[in-house]
Amino acid sequence: MLFFLSAFFGATCLFAQNINSSQLIELCEKSLGEAEQLLSSRNWYYYTGNDETEDKLGNIRFVYDKPNFVEGSPADYFLVYYFSEKAKANYIELLFGSDDTFKMLTQQLKNLKFDLDSSSTKYGNIVNIYKHAGHIVEVTIPPKIENNTKPYRFMFATKTNYRRLN
Repeated sequence: MLFFLSAFFGATCLFAQNINSSQLIELCEKSLGEAEQLLSSRNWYYYTGNDETEDKLGNIRFVYDKPNFVEGSPADYFLVYYFSEKAKANYIELLFGSDDTFKMLTQQLKNLKFDLDSSSTKYGNIVNIYKHAGHIVEVTIPPKIENNTKPYRFMFATKTNYRRLN
């Protein structure tokens, strides 16, 4: 019975955003064009982007399941693909507010053999760093207080790119 409930909730969360931890890990190694094609095929909609500058990474931003999204409007899931041609690096950031999605993604990381490497605080959030097989996932957990609108943040990168970008 417990297995059935876990599978049901995991499938529900996976369906909710149409992408899982393993796919996000793969996505952080794809080019800008490959990332856009993959995300677009999974019901993620590109809504804005910024060019790379001397001081900042370039990025393209996606929202899940909102084809007519207007920047500043609410949405359940956001994904940002950051890139730097200069540093030859990129990473993926997934932002969302769902506790169920947080639990599902965290469990997927454990299933993929990611180990908690370190924990700290930053801007009032808990930041956990998970590592496995050349990849890093940085998980930011906001405080759970009434009326908190801060999202969970999962950042996926290769170890090499993570070092280049931090």
